[in-house]
Amino acid sequence: MNNHVHLIAVSDKDPERKKAYQKQLEIYAKYWAELTEEPVKEQILLKVG
Repeated sequence: MNNHVHLIAVSDKDPERKKAYQKQLEIYAKYWAELTEEPVKEQILLKVG
């Protein structure tokens, strides 16, 4: 079993963009699981300055 982690770096200065990136991670995780039949282990938003 592979442990898949999806990362996106985002700034707290733009809350709407942060929400959009979180949604993008959720979509990636959903389709990754469907395509590979393996769940994404973690979804991480990295904070950048």
